[in-house]
Amino acid sequence: MDLHAKNALALKYLRIMFKKVLTNYLIPVWGLFIMFSCESIDNREDVTYNLMSLNNRETITGQRISIDIDLFRPTYIVSLQNHLVVFDNVDNDIFKVFSISDMKYLFSWGKKGDGPSEFSLIDPKTFVKHNNNSFEVIDNLKIKRFRLSKDNVFELMYSKKLPFDDFPLNRIRKINQSTYFANGPMDKFGKEHVIIDIEEGEIKSSFGNYFGEDISSYPNPSYRYINLGKETAVSENGEFFGTFYNYLPIFKIYNSEGKLINTIQYERKSYLEDVKSNNKKHLKMFPYHIQSSEKYIFMLSAYQTGKDFFFDENFNPVLSIWNWQGDLIDSFKLDQPITGFTVSHDRKSIYGVSITQINSLFKYDLPNL
Repeated sequence: MDLHAKNALALKYLRIMFKKVLTNYLIPVWGLFIMFSCESIDNREDVTYNLMSLNNRETITGQRISIDIDLFRPTYIVSLQNHLVVFDNVDNDIFKVFSISDMKYLFSWGKKGDGPSEFSLIDPKTFVKHNNNSFEVIDNLKIKRFRLSKDNVFELMYSKKLPFDDFPLNRIRKINQSTYFANGPMDKFGKEHVIIDIEEGEIKSSFGNYFGEDISSYPNPSYRYINLGKETAVSENGEFFGTFYNYLPIFKIYNSEGKLINTIQYERKSYLEDVKSNNKKHLKMFPYHIQSSEKYIFMLSAYQTGKDFFFDENFNPVLSIWNWQGDLIDSFKLDQPITGFTVSHDRKSIYGVSITQINSLFKYDLPNL
């Protein structure tokens, strides 16, 4: 079999496996059925309209760097000091490590198993930087933190099982060492989000409301989770939280006490009817990956319908940068089909991976960052 045929076969396999990943992580086995509303947002007085036509911005050109190893299903990436760590969803060598200065491949680490430093069911959305030389991930409802040593070895520095077995939590984000922000089940708390203390095993607060009356008339409970799904973010200083709806051009910003600071709608059309009716023909995916810092929110959006656009090599996502007051700082299209990215403020750059470009990493310089 020649190289072209092998690549075509690998891409076909990637499509099949990625759809399985979408199913596994977008519809968790424990289920999360949320309630929503159909009240029009357009007449709300507490909504800030920032209608900037984000999808019509200029395209910026990044660097595509060939690497010495083929990635299998690269979905997320973090920067640790002088390294880039790629989450590659495979059975062994789950994490690929590269030098951030020249993108050279250094080593791989991590395998499936039940040991303390092994992994059985990683939630890829929880793979985040913990501090300058460590990362955190939730694996089979356990929070695990690993530190990269001077000898380029990952050492387990913390492991804690989530103390809440009687209800599901989703999109969990760390505020500080023991406090986390998460999406909670509406039927239990009547609110959209919860603040939890994992050391004390307590729900410290619940907050956030959907828009108006609920829509329990949804055609299928799973539609509520998929069509009304959202990404979450926390500022590095823990002062702000954000929730970003995947299929609605809307996001909300809260302060650390759970008070709503701002609701941003960045397209005139609300898309609520398309979401409610599960109208896949017009159901666009907006943000699918969020990164945040103390000052900024980085939102990577698709502006596409369906799910297969991730496998289109000509796919150009939109990167928009906002501050924590909801002001748009900048927005542009990327020239590469980036599916996951990380931000390096020190280097004024973002680094990305793509599930269609398995032998490359990407870098975009943002001099005004």
